[in-house]
Amino acid sequence: MTIWVIEPHDPLIMRDGRPFNPTPGARAVSLPFPLPSTVIGALRTRAGSDANGNFDQTRVLDMLTQAMHGPFLVEIGQDDQLAWLMPAPADALITKDDSRCRPLVPFTICPDEQTDLQQLAMLVAPEDPTPAKVDPQAVRFWRWSHFSAWLMQPKAMPIPTDLGIGELLINKRVHVRVSAESQTADEGGLFITHGLEFTTEKQGYSLAVKRLGLALATDAAIQPGLGTLGGERRMIAWRSTTAQLPQPPDRLIDMIVEQQQCRVVLLTPAMFTEGYRPTQLLQPLDGVVPELMAAAVGRPQIATGWDYQKNEAKPSRRLAPAGSVYWLKLAGSPAAIRAWAKKQWMNSISDDDQSNRDGFGLAVLGTWNQFGSQTTGGT
Repeated sequence: MTIWVIEPHDPLIMRDGRPFNPTPGARAVSLPFPLPSTVIGALRTRAGSDANGNFDQTRVLDMLTQAMHGPFLVEIGQDDQLAWLMPAPADALITKDDSRCRPLVPFTICPDEQTDLQQLAMLVAPEDPTPAKVDPQAVRFWRWSHFSAWLMQPKAMPIPTDLGIGELLINKRVHVRVSAESQTADEGGLFITHGLEFTTEKQGYSLAVKRLGLALATDAAIQPGLGTLGGERRMIAWRSTTAQLPQPPDRLIDMIVEQQQCRVVLLTPAMFTEGYRPTQLLQPLDGVVPELMAAAVGRPQIATGWDYQKNEAKPSRRLAPAGSVYWLKLAGSPAAIRAWAKKQWMNSISDDDQSNRDGFGLAVLGTWNQFGSQTTGGT
């Protein structure tokens, strides 16, 4: 696969599905990060268009088979080098007024404890319970060096100063509605759009200039150059790179084989037919039988959109958000587990093939080298 970088020239509007039109007081609110469906739509449109930018309608079915890994947030450095930024793992707890990051670990449910999560044998909690609330300003995207270390061994640690970046800044713009007849501004016809800013990062009370972009991997035949993405067709630039997707850290696969268990961390939102619980991932595959023991899943993310093939709105879908973590036990021979782990690295684990081709449910693996005590959360 080739790695492509999308560098926005303007703030990107990634609509959240709420109705919007240029009426006085209307607001177009953006999602905190682009959904894979938005990016794969732009990719397929570009791959299926001719030199003049006209899409070939006869290639619709062919374009739906084109697959993508991503999108990822990247920082673009000198000589266009990429620094990968991954969604913060849900098993990393950062609380207010705290300088440490604590791991969440599975705990066995005691006989006198009850939960409505009947399909899970264990619940997750910090080993050292704290009454502090989760920090809403915590880093949302971790640099690969810290993320890969967390995959290898999640442990309590001081929060590194270069852990990553927070949420993308929101660029708010006020627009005026223009009369179609007179081509002049309508009195009182003001509306607001919110766009994702890819050039700055908030650091305390100051702003640091960054070159941020989106990266994806695909085999689709697309051309470099200028294009558009999202609401209002904001301008972006496409270009290919010689970069490669991040590979498993040294010894990670060996440790998963030795422990016969692992964590699965989502890099993009996933579509599961049973809500938070994956189905395809838990199917026996090549001599390995995975068993879901515990899960740390954030609030569901809602995906909507417009089906240009059917010319109608797509049904809303509830997605397991990026950063969600699943703890699995693996039954099988060492050779089978090794092959299974290699196959699941940077593989999409959504429950249907089209969602996987669209980039939903991209995942990596981490070690699970400890069990919690026989009580949950220190009870």
